[in-house]
Amino acid sequence: VFVEKGPVHLEEFSNQKFMKVVIPQIEPQPPYRYFVSSRINISGTDDPVLRFVPFINSEENYTTITNYDDTLLTEKPLTQEEAIKNMALKKVFSKFSDATLYRLKCNIADGKINEVKDTREYITLQNVAQHLKTRVIKLLEKWEKDFDRNARPLYIDQDSFNAYFCNVCLIFDCNVHGAYTKRMPRSANEEPPSKCSDECYQSIATPEAIKNAQNDTPVLTNKYLYVYQKIRKNFNFNCCELTRAFNFFSSLNLSCKSIFLLSEKNKINQRKLTYKEKTTAAPSNYNIKYFELHSPCDHPGSCQKNKNCTCYTNKIFCEESCFCVKCDLVFTGCKCRKCGKSCPCRKYSRECTDECKCTRCMNNDLQNMKERPTYVAPSTVDGYGLFTVDDLSKDDFVIEYVGEIITNEEAERRGLFYEKRKLSYLFDLSNLSDCTKETIDATKIANKARFINHSKKANLIAKTVQVAGRKRIGFYAQKTIRRNEELFFDYRYKDEQKKITR
Repeated sequence: VFVEKGPVHLEEFSNQKFMKVVIPQIEPQPPYRYFVSSRINISGTDDPVLRFVPFINSEENYTTITNYDDTLLTEKPLTQEEAIKNMALKKVFSKFSDATLYRLKCNIADGKINEVKDTREYITLQNVAQHLKTRVIKLLEKWEKDFDRNARPLYIDQDSFNAYFCNVCLIFDCNVHGAYTKRMPRSANEEPPSKCSDECYQSIATPEAIKNAQNDTPVLTNKYLYVYQKIRKNFNFNCCELTRAFNFFSSLNLSCKSIFLLSEKNKINQRKLTYKEKTTAAPSNYNIKYFELHSPCDHPGSCQKNKNCTCYTNKIFCEESCFCVKCDLVFTGCKCRKCGKSCPCRKYSRECTDECKCTRCMNNDLQNMKERPTYVAPSTVDGYGLFTVDDLSKDDFVIEYVGEIITNEEAERRGLFYEKRKLSYLFDLSNLSDCTKETIDATKIANKARFINHSKKANLIAKTVQVAGRKRIGFYAQKTIRRNEELFFDYRYKDEQKKITR
């Protein structure tokens, strides 16, 4: 490139006058957290494995994590050589069935090597172990660890067609309600076991004896309490069996009486509903305040006075999702015109269904998504808030609280870190047990209801309503609300939660 050299010409600007303009201060937008918008509740999944280091402000105190089964934080990335070894092992394991490898591992663990040393699978694994400078039992332990992490395909799992079937939507692998899991009830004719020891729970089985022995209730650390809760959730043991299992897994030596007192302490008082003997309508003299979890029953015979009926034992009505054939415990619905405050369905915190004989039903806001127009804008209190577009009258349905439906156990795991991040999007539906899906988490999946802020002078009230056998949360106007007014409801914080704000 050739550049011609010459004098440089400079442009001259005339002395023009410029008008000075001061830009007014622009208020920054409040901080915002990403979420996926949804109009319906989505069934979440439990993840008891800690897979990453969660963000916690360095100023916060360190919290010991005790409610996770496992963690991936201590695992190191594989080198190229280790990755090749893993691929080779998977190829070797694929030559044998899982049942064969499991029997081989059990025989080696029991010291029966002479019975398996001449088998093809043992000889193959022994050659691989010598090449990798390890033992056969170590290879089988790695196979077992990988096997436990693998998800079983739907067509292989023998119980999948029962476990993954949603009896509300009548489809497999439902994303809304999830699968119902229940333990098989004990036989109604089963005789109580004999005393396991002098410290057996049967010696204090009377209410008066239980009350006098409350001071002897053991206090367990989080580690042992977690073991106790796992056994209670997964096995339908009586107290004697529960004691033996707990002492085996925890290496403690608690008495049967101590475990029984611990069970009584953790027992949740369920509501009591008195049924009429010859009717399925709601009792007129009972003011229901709270619905517990509905677990569909599945048993032969009628439901009344049937100990195998989960609806009867939980003192709730049967629903359309139940599998009982000769049901005499179903809620028959109402025969109202407009379904006002005297409607039996409203009395029991239910929305009307197809079984009802009401003519001009006004009790179907949640199932028909009759939400009032709202919009999100910077709040007058903190962050963003939710505002109404139109005027609202008292008792008007405004919006449903939507999110992930997770178990109470998963909510405890998530809530540990939400508390450190000053989040408050968990909404309890019930505290029946840790394994029931009765908590809504609107942190990652939600609708506009997640922006409703807390206030002691709330203009909304949250109500738990049963819709088609499932509980849902709706917000209703507590008083007359003018348009463009911000919506609030009372979070009802406990003393230890008052410092948590969104």
